[in-house]
Amino acid sequence: SLCPFRGACAALKLSDPELFPVKAAKKEKPVRYGAAFIAVTADGEILLRRRIDSGLLGGMTEVPTTAWTARIDGETSAAAAPFDAAWQPSGTVTHVFTHFELRLSIWRTAIAAKVAMDDGPNDGWWEPVTNLEAQALPTIMKKAIAAAI
Repeated sequence: SLCPFRGACAALKLSDPELFPVKAAKKEKPVRYGAAFIAVTADGEILLRRRIDSGLLGGMTEVPTTAWTARIDGETSAAAAPFDAAWQPSGTVTHVFTHFELRLSIWRTAIAAKVAMDDGPNDGWWEPVTNLEAQALPTIMKKAIAAAI
């Protein structure tokens, strides 16, 4: 009886005030696709590299990945791997960023010795798996590594 809108209240007319206010439906986030490549040596080292400074996750450590694209037919196969090896599929991981969902196809290979990397400004390096906690790995990269190891 204290509400000044009592006469025009739709919730009161329906005898169910819990129906209001009606939440707007959340807009679906766009989906991007890519691939991540986890290479592990017999000595227990994993190939890592540093992301370029600009853009999402700029300057952080990652396993080699393809570009993240909205095209479902983008580079998500072993053909996009950083070097030739017996790459095996290890599933897919999904990570939701604030403005899009990322689905990475995970590829893994076990190699006898380190492969020299010459990737320009973000050359890769081999890091002991036991030392991954010391690396600036974003959550999506931790998920990718966990899916492969």
